[in-house]
Amino acid sequence: MDTDLLEPRSAYQHIYKDKHHENTIKYFDDLVKKANTDIEGNRQTVKQYREVLKQLESLNGKLAGKKGLKTFLIILTVISFIAGAIFVLLGVNETLPLWAGILACVGCVGLAVGFIVIIAKVINGALKRLKEEIAKLEKERDRLLAEAWAQMATLNKLFDWNIPAQIMNMDTDLIKMDKHFDGDKYVYLHDKFGLDDNTNPHSSCVLVQSGEMLGNPFLLCRDYRQSWYNHEYTGTLTIHWTTTYTDKNGTHTQHHTQTLVAHVYKPAPSYNYTTYLVYGNEACPKLSFSRSPSGATGLDEKKINKMVTKGAKELDDKARKALKKGEDYTRFGNDEFEVLFGGTDRDNELEYRMMFTPLAQKNLLSLIKEKEPFGDDFYFDKSKMLNFIQTNHSQSFDYRADPDTFVGYEYDAVREFFISYNDNYFKNFFFELAPVLSVPLYQQTKTREYIYNNEYRPNMSTYEDEVIANKFNKKDLLEPSSITDAIIKADHVGKIGNADKVRLTAHSFTGITRVELVPMRGGDGRMHNVPVEWIEYIPVQKETYMAIEKKNSTRADYITQQQNDAFKTVLAGLALSSQYRYERGLFGVLLAHDITSGDLSSVNNVFKEGNVAEVIRDSLTKGIKEEIEEVQDAIKEAQNQTDGNIQK
Repeated sequence: MDTDLLEPRSAYQHIYKDKHHENTIKYFDDLVKKANTDIEGNRQTVKQYREVLKQLESLNGKLAGKKGLKTFLIILTVISFIAGAIFVLLGVNETLPLWAGILACVGCVGLAVGFIVIIAKVINGALKRLKEEIAKLEKERDRLLAEAWAQMATLNKLFDWNIPAQIMNMDTDLIKMDKHFDGDKYVYLHDKFGLDDNTNPHSSCVLVQSGEMLGNPFLLCRDYRQSWYNHEYTGTLTIHWTTTYTDKNGTHTQHHTQTLVAHVYKPAPSYNYTTYLVYGNEACPKLSFSRSPSGATGLDEKKINKMVTKGAKELDDKARKALKKGEDYTRFGNDEFEVLFGGTDRDNELEYRMMFTPLAQKNLLSLIKEKEPFGDDFYFDKSKMLNFIQTNHSQSFDYRADPDTFVGYEYDAVREFFISYNDNYFKNFFFELAPVLSVPLYQQTKTREYIYNNEYRPNMSTYEDEVIANKFNKKDLLEPSSITDAIIKADHVGKIGNADKVRLTAHSFTGITRVELVPMRGGDGRMHNVPVEWIEYIPVQKETYMAIEKKNSTRADYITQQQNDAFKTVLAGLALSSQYRYERGLFGVLLAHDITSGDLSSVNNVFKEGNVAEVIRDSLTKGIKEEIEEVQDAIKEAQNQTDGNIQK
């Protein structure tokens, strides 16, 4: 066991933060070495590229200035002609002496002609030269950018899925990250620890990262969830009426208009993302409780003490009431911990005290009271052998680690982002685990060997199936009448060789326009029915099938595969709307029709596993060696013939 992690917050600050940073740098440098990236060449290219951008910015500024000057001179030219015409009219109308009007007109026309000459001879020439210079620089800019991308191409191709997980596996032996959440680990969590069967039609998994601590499994999940809220609909009705009144001038009729506004509230679907951690551990298997953030983060000791004093009195009252009712609640010895951590809805006092030893209390209070890096932003729910952690910081962090986010044309910028992202990934993930790491009993409990008794286990979990399914274009998954987004659910139909055949069900809603009449009293004293249109959401669903298979390959291999004509031809005959997806060693195909093991064999024949780049390199090397051997044989034969001729 890694004893450094018995105090996780301190371990992060003093050990693992720097260790992970160093491992990230090493990982990146190894990629660069493998890619044989010309770092200095790229720096020079990018430097030249930026210099060209500055020149273009300067020239475009000058161009804009010249165009503005040209526009201004054109306006002055028009004004001069108009002024000349006005002076002539004034002379003809004898407002001015005729000669003065003519003279002024000639001056204005001369001025206009001068402006035209300046535009034609000076401004247009300058604009032409500037445009030519800009076109030349734009061509150079594009060339340099293409060169920079080419210099980074081998490195960009090596960025793969699961990089943060691979680096975290270098940090400590306690935490191990998986490549996928496969069928075996799902059955393990489901059968042994009680994880649900992932059939909720209102929730679909869009990201999952599984792993273990001393054999105790965990999942980091992000779900796309559908819920309901009351949507406000508004309707209006304009009413008219007349009234009469009498004054000294007689009887008069007055017309009135009023717009009545009515509101109705009807259920409508809403969608949101939720990120959470699931951790299975056999320790304290009968205990359940929940807690939520206390609000103590960042408060000074005086305010915390005041909060604890007030909370302790409330807990005393709770304990007295529990005693009277015969409920199983006994006050904890540490008021600060019990008030700030919570967990007062616990259902097993003995196991609660076993779990929260003095060191566990100290660790959790450290997480709660200290502001950095995240403070008390976590929810902790224990249900028997399953622990659920949800933090505020993980709701906004992107754990996907999509390799495309690392790709770039500038080496230094790519390196800076790669290191920064992976440092942030580790920080966010570590403090998602921190509440359970804070419990030493969890680190001291190693799971017993699990015996699988389920004869049929899919290759992958439905969580992973849904992650891949959610990457497809949903237009092919949605029921045609749908007017909302969809929750995609996956369930296994069977196996085809090493692949799983999966049924995807898209749960969405169509809408029917309804009208509700809302009675309202108008200014005329009468009741009026104001029509309010609203939408009734009716559930609809559509089933589509997908095949998913593990591949012993990399993103670089897949990029190479996509250029293979045979690969594209085979997939064109199987994939619905050419939708297929590869990530983290998983290859999923949205099926246009039912497939057989023969179809799968066709895919496997063109989807070569292993390192394609190395296969190509070895093939080329083998070909070159054969050619060299042929040349050597020819030379040897020629030498023998020459020697024979000399002897003769």
